[in-house]
Amino acid sequence: MANFTQPVTNRANSKSLSRKHAHKVSLVYTPNGAVVANCGGGRYANSSYYPGDQITLADGAPYTVAATPAVVNVTATCLSVAPVVNAAGTNGTTGYANITGTTGTGTKFVANVSISGGAITAVNSLISNGVYTVNPTSFTAEPVTGGNLTGATVTFGTGIANVTIVGNTGQVTVIPTNPVGQYKTSGNGAGMTLTVTYAKTGEI
Repeated sequence: MANFTQPVTNRANSKSLSRKHAHKVSLVYTPNGAVVANCGGGRYANSSYYPGDQITLADGAPYTVAATPAVVNVTATCLSVAPVVNAAGTNGTTGYANITGTTGTGTKFVANVSISGGAITAVNSLISNGVYTVNPTSFTAEPVTGGNLTGATVTFGTGIANVTIVGNTGQVTVIPTNPVGQYKTSGNGAGMTLTVTYAKTGEI
C-alpha cells in the first residue's frame, strides 16, 4: 500500500511559509534628527520661541494608539526676520550703520540701519540672526548699540535655531513627508517647520 504521508521536513517548511505569508511585518521608524529651516517661525513678539520649549510635531501617525508623538526640545533661538524700530534713538551718525542686540545669552543679532538726524530712519536688513541659549530680555524694547546711537530700541520675535529630539518619541510605520509642522507647544511660539530624519528601530 502506497504511503502518501508528507515528510516531516516538508510539513515544517509549509507551516513556516504559511506563518510568513499570514503576518505582514511592518518596520518601525523613530526620529533621529531634526533641522530647522532658516531660523523657523516666531516672526513676531507674541509668537516667539524660548530655549526649553517642547514642541509636538504635527505629522506622522504613531504605530500604536499608546505611542508618544514626536517631541523636540528647543535648545537655541534666533531672529527669523529683521527687527522693527521701537525707539529711533538720538545722537546717531548720519549714514548706514550696523546695530547689535545687547541682552540675552549667546551670539547677538546684527542688523543694518539708516540713520538721519541722529535717529534710525529705516532697518535695511538682518545681517546675523544671532543664536540665543537665553532669550533677550524684551521682545518689544531691546536696546541696541552701533552708529553712535543713544536710547535706540527695537521690536522682534524669536524663531528656532536648534532643536533636539526628546527621548524615544514619534515611532511610526510610515515616515512623514517633510517639512513637518507644529501640532502644539509648551510655550507660545508658532510657525516653525522641521526637516526630520528617521532610523529603523524595530518591526511589528
